[in-house]
Amino acid sequence: YPLGASKPEVQAPSKDSDKPALPAYFSTRRLYYVDYAVLDSHRKSMLKKMDFYVDGNDLDTPKMLSKKAFRNLFNRLMASPIKPKPYYDPGPWGGEWLKKVRKLPKDMINCAWSYDLIEPETSFEADLEGTILEFPFPVLTAFGGKKLLGKLGSKKKYAGQFPIRINYDDSYHGDDMALQSHPDDAYIGNHFNEPFRQDESYYLVDTAPGSKVYLGLKEETDYAEFRRLVERAEKDLIPFDHNQYVNSIPSKPGDLFLIPAGTIHGSGKGNTVLEISATTYRYTLHFYDYLRPGLDGNLRAIHSKEAFDVLDQTRRTNWVLKNLKQKPRKVRGGKGWDEFLIGKRDDMFFEVRRLEFLSKVEEDTAGEFHLLIPVVGERITIEPRDSEGDPVEVPFSCLGVIPAAMGRYRIRSTKGDPCQVVKVIMAT
Repeated sequence: YPLGASKPEVQAPSKDSDKPALPAYFSTRRLYYVDYAVLDSHRKSMLKKMDFYVDGNDLDTPKMLSKKAFRNLFNRLMASPIKPKPYYDPGPWGGEWLKKVRKLPKDMINCAWSYDLIEPETSFEADLEGTILEFPFPVLTAFGGKKLLGKLGSKKKYAGQFPIRINYDDSYHGDDMALQSHPDDAYIGNHFNEPFRQDESYYLVDTAPGSKVYLGLKEETDYAEFRRLVERAEKDLIPFDHNQYVNSIPSKPGDLFLIPAGTIHGSGKGNTVLEISATTYRYTLHFYDYLRPGLDGNLRAIHSKEAFDVLDQTRRTNWVLKNLKQKPRKVRGGKGWDEFLIGKRDDMFFEVRRLEFLSKVEEDTAGEFHLLIPVVGERITIEPRDSEGDPVEVPFSCLGVIPAAMGRYRIRSTKGDPCQVVKVIMAT
C-alpha cells in the first residue's frame, strides 16, 4: 500500500553497509514506484537498440534469440490469442476456491488473490520452434503498441500501459475484505502522479449461501458518526458494527457491481470475485479492517484520512442500486448465442459484456483489444480467422487476451458444453 504501515517487518542491512535497517514496506514501495519505473523505461529504450534478447527466467538455462527471431515471434503473437501467466497470493481474508479450481498446492494457507493480468507484474509464455520462452507483459505492450492495444487502448492518457487489469479476489470459505475506497483522477494525479484513476468492478463467478458485496453507504448513515467510529477504531483499536453504516447487497453468480473511484466497497465472505479494473492499483485506502491482523500477525494498515478525502458520501443505497448494479441488456444475438452488456458508465473507460452460447460465436476485434474469461463451461478454444495466428485453449476461469490486430475470430466450446464468457473491452 502506498500509505502507512503498522509494525512493519524490518529488513536487515547488508554486512558491508553501515546504514540503518529499512522497514520492509519501504523496500516494496521503492521497487514499485522507483525501480520498476526506471528499469521499465530503460528496457523499452533497449528494445529498440538490441541485437539479442535473453530470457533469463531460468538462470541455469538462459535462452537467447536474435532481434530478427524476436520480431518474427512477436509479430506472430499479434495475430494470436495470448494467455498471461497468473500468480497467487494468500491474504488474511483468503478463501479456498482458487486453490481447488487452479489446483494450487494443498499446503498453501489460502489464496486471496490470483493476478491474471496486471501489466507490471504479469508474464506470458511463447513457443518458438518447440522452445518455451517467458517474457514480461510490458515487453509485449511496448512491442505491440496499437497492434495490441488498438486506437482506444493506446491513447496518451494511459501512458503506454495496458490499461485494464484482471484478477480474482477469493473469499470463498474465507472472510470479509477490508472496507476501502480508491482515489479519483484529481487526487491520484496530485498525490501520486498517476495518469488515470483506479476504477474497479466485481463480477461474481461463484458464491456461498449468505454472501454479499459491500457497496456505498446506507441511506440513513450519519457521515460524521461513521467517520468518528472509523477514526476511533484506527487510533484506539475499538471495534464497531460496520453493517449499521455501510450498504450491502446479496450476491449471486453472474452479478456485476461497478465500483467507480471514491465509492466505499469490499467483497464479503463467501465470494469468488473476478475483478475487472483499471491497471492503476495499490492505491487502496482502508477505512476499516475489523482490527484483524495480517498473515504476519500485525494489524493491517488503515488510511482513514485519505480514505475519507476521496469518499463520495452521496453514493448511498438507492443511488447504488440504480447506477452500480445494472440489468443485463442484450446488444447482439444469433442462432445459439447472445451478447449482453452488463456494465458500463460514462465515467469508466472500460465496459463489461457477457457472451452466452451453445457451441460457438463469431467475433471481430474491429481494431480494439478484447479480454475473454470463461465463467461457465469447461474450456473455450479461440480461433483466429483473418490471420495465421495459432488457436488457443482457455480453461474455465482463466484469461485470453485478444490483440486488436487479430481481427475476426471464433470462440468455440472445446468440450461442446454451453458456455458463458465475460468479455471486457474499452468503452466507446
